[in-house]
Amino acid sequence: MVKEWGKIRDNLRTLSEKLNKKIIFMEIGCRSAKGCASMPWDFMHMELERDEEEQAAFYESCLEVFFDEPWFYGIFWWDWSTVIYSTEEEAEKDVGFNIHRKMAEAVIKKWYQKE
Repeated sequence: MVKEWGKIRDNLRTLSEKLNKKIIFMEIGCRSAKGCASMPWDFMHMELERDEEEQAAFYESCLEVFFDEPWFYGIFWWDWSTVIYSTEEEAEKDVGFNIHRKMAEAVIKKWYQKE
């Protein structure tokens, strides 16, 4: 994932320099299901096996590549639902975009607590 994000970063860096503008991702995320990192827009394939690790790796790789870029202004993450799980068991059943009580939440916390 880092390699693929690197290609995107290089293209966006060039665009940022050309336009003399900072870049922000207005919406990014992927579901916690197998294969969803390669199709982050997917809402349809609810039959896919749950894969919290893939979702977390998607978030981790994105932040690893973009976090310290001076021309990059940030990310609006999709999705932190208004329906908050009250138990770990509820989160363990979810194959959607929500990161609450999932490994991806820990990834976000780790990066955003960096100094």
